[in-house]
Amino acid sequence: MSETAERYPDSKLQDDVTNLERRAAALHTTLVRAEGRLSQAEARMAQTRPTGTPHQDERETRTSDDEERAVSHVETEWAEILARDDRLGDRAKYVMEKTLSGSATDRKWTQDVRLSLDEALGQRGLANSGTYDVDCKEHLCRVEASHTDAEVWKQFRDLLGKPPLDSDLYYRYEKDTQTTFVYFARQGERLPAIPPDTAP
Repeated sequence: MSETAERYPDSKLQDDVTNLERRAAALHTTLVRAEGRLSQAEARMAQTRPTGTPHQDERETRTSDDEERAVSHVETEWAEILARDDRLGDRAKYVMEKTLSGSATDRKWTQDVRLSLDEALGQRGLANSGTYDVDCKEHLCRVEASHTDAEVWKQFRDLLGKPPLDSDLYYRYEKDTQTTFVYFARQGERLPAIPPDTAP
């Protein structure tokens, strides 16, 4: 899965993602602990123990096998969570793009957002740190930002929730391409809902 960071416009989707993130955090902790125990068990097995007995060796081997199975289980569940998160993000992005494609460009809104974004980027020293494409339609606007590196992304993320990106919004950061897609509604309006059966 490509690593992403996103905020969902649909409350049900956001709840799902929040629960996934909590489960992922718990799994990460479990994985780190299991890997630590596995390393300790393998280290003990590798040591020469003059006073060791076959029973001790058997217990060490069994412990190592148990830890390996625990690590494998956590890694599998982690992969499933990441895959589900990807699917949720794909659904949201699909609906946003479909909404944009169904209406004409609002040139004034596009220009206003571009000028405001340029000013905000300039204040943070990010004016020349990537490319920024703005396309605003009747009810929905999209900013596609390509960042030069991960640190620039973090600084750009701080703009989310501030003018001109301070209305109801959804964003998705795709680490593989270091690109952020931000979709936001006009002030006072809401983003389109994401039907549960949406299939991009």
